[in-house]
Amino acid sequence: MQTYFGFSLLENVEKQCAPLTAEQKRLHLAYMSKAYRIMGIRFSAERAALEQFARAVEAEQAAVTENVARHSRHILRIGEMIGVPSAPGAILPMLPEPTRAIFEPLYPKLRPGPLARAYFRLLGRALLPKAVGAPRPAVPFKA
Repeated sequence: MQTYFGFSLLENVEKQCAPLTAEQKRLHLAYMSKAYRIMGIRFSAERAALEQFARAVEAEQAAVTENVARHSRHILRIGEMIGVPSAPGAILPMLPEPTRAIFEPLYPKLRPGPLARAYFRLLGRALLPKAVGAPRPAVPFKA
């Protein structure tokens, strides 16, 4: 799972830095591949293999379980605490399509309300001052 998380992180960083040339993407993957392997995480420098692996994980794991609502609420709350808005336009486009299709109908019930969002932002400033910044715009997921 760490390999999937690492590649997902790599893809989202590249979206934030877009547009990148093919050479910049190759160098970024080579750097991240080496860094992950130094940390003991299996990671390939072959983008096609990682993309195939990541899409297979997403297709297999995109399901509603009894923990989805609870974990999603916690993730959205933590995001608000560190300045990442939980607005649908900020979160939903970042999700891979199989996950988004399942999560989107649940989202209105899971997103913290306006008072809760304000509370979590204040709580984040008090408890996590180094992690808090101005709300950052998200870059949508593009397959």
